[in-house]
Amino acid sequence: RNVEAPDLRLSQEQDEPPPVLVVSLPDWSSASCMGQYVLADRRANGLPCWMRQDGAHWLFSSLQGHWIVGGSDLKFDEFWRNSGIISSSHRHLGRMPHRVDAKCWMLWNGTELVEDARVSVTVPDWSSMAHAL
Repeated sequence: RNVEAPDLRLSQEQDEPPPVLVVSLPDWSSASCMGQYVLADRRANGLPCWMRQDGAHWLFSSLQGHWIVGGSDLKFDEFWRNSGIISSSHRHLGRMPHRVDAKCWMLWNGTELVEDARVSVTVPDWSSMAHAL
């Protein structure tokens, strides 16, 4: 059921999907979905998706054009859900998750999704990591 909605396809000038993304959250939140996500060999709703290294969470595009982070059950639902632990508050319009405005992420607080500017999805800076070793 991989659906490719025309308004969500990557345009020619878009970035290639990064091989690794890092999801960071505020201290109070559930750390279960924090960490490194590796580009998967499948697509979700016509766009790339990433799997957390332990396979417990996925980062993917919803049919409505929001980036979503949710549990491994999403893969079995074929990525048809429209919400998760983290969601971009605005449609991404084909921008990769690390290109979404930092103020546009929402986090599930146990009751509802709330905007939280401390949520970030970034490409790791391997050069600074190498210098730290």
